[in-house]
Amino acid sequence: MAGDRTERNTAPADTTGHAPSPSVLRLVVVGPVASGRYWRQALEQGRLLLGRAPDNDLVLDESSVSARHARVDVEPDGTYLTDLGSTNGSWVNGHRVTGSVQLHAGDEVLLGRCELRIEPLEHAEADTAVEPPDLDEPAVPSPAVDDGPLIPARHPRRLLVSYDEADAAIGERILHRLSGIGHNVVVGRSAATDRWGGRLLDAMWSADAVVFVVSRAAADSDRVHREVHLAGAEHTTVVPVRLDDVVLPADLAFYEHKQPPVDFRRDVSAGLSELQRRLDGIGRKRIARPAQLVRRLLTTALVVAAVAALALLLVR
Repeated sequence: MAGDRTERNTAPADTTGHAPSPSVLRLVVVGPVASGRYWRQALEQGRLLLGRAPDNDLVLDESSVSARHARVDVEPDGTYLTDLGSTNGSWVNGHRVTGSVQLHAGDEVLLGRCELRIEPLEHAEADTAVEPPDLDEPAVPSPAVDDGPLIPARHPRRLLVSYDEADAAIGERILHRLSGIGHNVVVGRSAATDRWGGRLLDAMWSADAVVFVVSRAAADSDRVHREVHLAGAEHTTVVPVRLDDVVLPADLAFYEHKQPPVDFRRDVSAGLSELQRRLDGIGRKRIARPAQLVRRLLTTALVVAAVAALALLLVR
């Protein structure tokens, strides 16, 4: 693992007073991230990839974070952060990382605009959820809830999960489960912010299905309405997941009539299993994405032009 490094250095200790610590460390994501929630990750022996792409070990859904931004290596002699050539850089205690830098408890890490903190974690606490101190908001419990064995999806799909911020706990549990069984999951911006930019249409074009978390909060959310209706307009399958007995407005109730909702009201674990079975039966969306459609049109135009030119030559 150490052979991957071209340079190893230590974060300046004179400004923070930190000494290398053999204790287990915990990485806490302070913000901002699209989920609007704090995350924490025990740093155990091995490698942890951080970035915006959904297949990272720790996904930081923030526009300033690169798809493959940084790597954390936990080795017997310490824990090291390596920048992976990110656009906006990796910083530890205000110093830009070149090569690799050793991390200690108390270090402040910046990946793009995403703030992280390194905290001590006693060995006895390594497998338990502990509230991080001095945060303005409480951390959301880890979504790694025991929902039974993870059976890989028979047909991995690209999915968009749309939920209101008030339902973040269950939304993140759905994300964890679907990602864990092999689906490529995109988080709907309804979970935190209205700033989809031009990416919402692109995400909807590429999504095979949208998981619509039905709740009182979602029923009143203009952002959820927009995401779900755009899914319908783009012929994307909408799979409702019902959290409570709210009566949906007619425009949203339409999607429950079209696709019976998965019931999470009594047993979330059973609901997750049913959601997996439902998604296994959904085919890939046949509508081509814009770039693919343009390529097909250009190819067709070139073929037509070539045939016409050949016909003219034959006539002459």
